[in-house]
Amino acid sequence: MKKTWLWSVILAFGLGLSMVSSPAEKLEAGKAALFLQGGKMVIGEIADLSSTRLVFTLRDGQEIALNRIWMINFVNTDWNFPEERKKMEKDQHYLIFRNERMTSGKIIDYSGARGFQFDTKEEVPMAQVRRIYFTNQLPSAYESRLAEQKAEQKPNFVGTFRGEIPVSAGGSRIVTLVLNEDRTVLLTQEYPQARMPITEQGTWSDNPDGTITVRTSRPGQVRRLNVVPLVFRLENNELVAVQFDQTVWGNAGLRLKKT
Repeated sequence: MKKTWLWSVILAFGLGLSMVSSPAEKLEAGKAALFLQGGKMVIGEIADLSSTRLVFTLRDGQEIALNRIWMINFVNTDWNFPEERKKMEKDQHYLIFRNERMTSGKIIDYSGARGFQFDTKEEVPMAQVRRIYFTNQLPSAYESRLAEQKAEQKPNFVGTFRGEIPVSAGGSRIVTLVLNEDRTVLLTQEYPQARMPITEQGTWSDNPDGTITVRTSRPGQVRRLNVVPLVFRLENNELVAVQFDQTVWGNAGLRLKKT
């Protein structure tokens, strides 16, 4: 059977929805999720294919051209499987079994009885297939979606955070850190019995590992008061210092809750 015929069959397992960020849904038996190069998804059941026009028709009458497909998922509506993509070294067809084994090559044929046939003569029944990739390259539409998801998941450090540090003379030093959207910082320390709080200004910046670095100095000072900058990670609504000057903040470090 011609290779073009096979491509049409594969395309026939489609789904015709725009890509969304909702949780993946399990597919009904006999259906598959077809992810198109342009970033859209089609769900459906194969009804027919055309080896001459290189399109396949779904049970609802929808037709999808073969050269528009990137990946087919026979399990659910998810498309992002980075660990699978990491294993794909060559730009060829990759078939992921339901037991997570992977094979690659060129799919040259398909039939309901024999399943998918590779140029290596390996045959794989449809029931054993988890996913099929037609290239090891992630289309730009999906790269953009990954970037959007990463931005959505980025911690929001903007706000006012407050905490207390015990002092040797008794009582606690109240520390307030204000992180503004324009990346400016206001750091205030209030000591027991002190008339005026100590105020520092500065900036904060993002780090590749998801933490932020805070650098401050007292107004009018050229040299920063804190030689060792503060580095925080965000745990729920609490800033936790992962880098700090122990001579300034003590051995226990600094934990500030969002107010």
